[in-house]
Amino acid sequence: IYAGGFNGLQRQVELNVWQVVFSSLQSIGALLVLIYIEATVINYFIWQIIVVTIQVIVMKIRFWFLFDNLEIRKPVFEGRIIKNILNFTAGITGISIVSIILMQADKIVLSKVLSLQDFGYYTLATVIASVVSRLVAPIMTVYYPTISSIVALDDERLLSNKYHEGCQLMSIIVLPC
Repeated sequence: IYAGGFNGLQRQVELNVWQVVFSSLQSIGALLVLIYIEATVINYFIWQIIVVTIQVIVMKIRFWFLFDNLEIRKPVFEGRIIKNILNFTAGITGISIVSIILMQADKIVLSKVLSLQDFGYYTLATVIASVVSRLVAPIMTVYYPTISSIVALDDERLLSNKYHEGCQLMSIIVLPC
């Protein structure tokens, strides 16, 4: 939730710094726990829970500090906004559910049909192919809040320019792959 807030405030660089700090703390700390305390799965997961809890607290405090310093009105729940976008969100939810099912259906079917070795090759090929989406995801993360704010401004020319800029950037990355 707070990562989405940082993205919405267009603070991706700061978000990335926090994520690197806490990912490093998770990895290095887990290694130290396993080496110097006791190498058990329970200790590993306890360390992960501790770090994630600290991360959520730190991110919450930092996000609300950033939000409080903005010159906008305080957040208030407005049910009419949800009512206005209910059909849209229901459609997005449906698409997400169908996507998850379709993304897993092949693995379920192929795990029953293929040998373990062939299924391993298929899984490896899937991971390699997913590199393209991992290259594109940061661009979407940066452009989405910007495009959303332009939509709110109702500036079609600026929206068109920013959309085409994002598409060209994605093309530069995706097409060579």
